[in-house]
Amino acid sequence: MEMNVKDAKESGAIGIFESKYGDIVKVYDIPGYSLEICGGPHVSNTAELGYFKIIKEQSSSLGVRRIKAIVDLD
Repeated sequence: MEMNVKDAKESGAIGIFESKYGDIVKVYDIPGYSLEICGGPHVSNTAELGYFKIIKEQSSSLGVRRIKAIVDLD
């Protein structure tokens, strides 16, 4: 979902790099796990997410890959 930074923080979303946020931010919610302001939630290991479907994959920096996925909450 998208909302302004103030509303996002009031909803309990956490975020870093606040100076890089615009007026409207994306808020990602994985119920019971994460509510974050950013390009998407972060995990140390994808096993933490359970089942998910990768819909996009790209390089984010040297030796680092970024995926966009849909988590299956069932």
